[in-house]
Amino acid sequence: MATKAAFKDAARTLGLAFDKSNQFSSMMPDGMSISDALKSDDSSEEFKTMYEDDGTIQKAVRLGESLEGNMRQL
Repeated sequence: MATKAAFKDAARTLGLAFDKSNQFSSMMPDGMSISDALKSDDSSEEFKTMYEDDGTIQKAVRLGESLEGNMRQL
């Protein structure tokens, strides 16, 4: 499962608002894992601030990281 899809699926299960989830995932740099995106200098400050200020986004990121690379459906 790709990074953005993994995050969006995790966010949906945690009840995060669709617009907020979409806004956060649209700021993720393409081709990077979520944790790498948060550490990267290429990521926007708004992206990092959104992560730091929202506990549900933090939970969705942790859950999304565990889903990255797995098959979505069998």
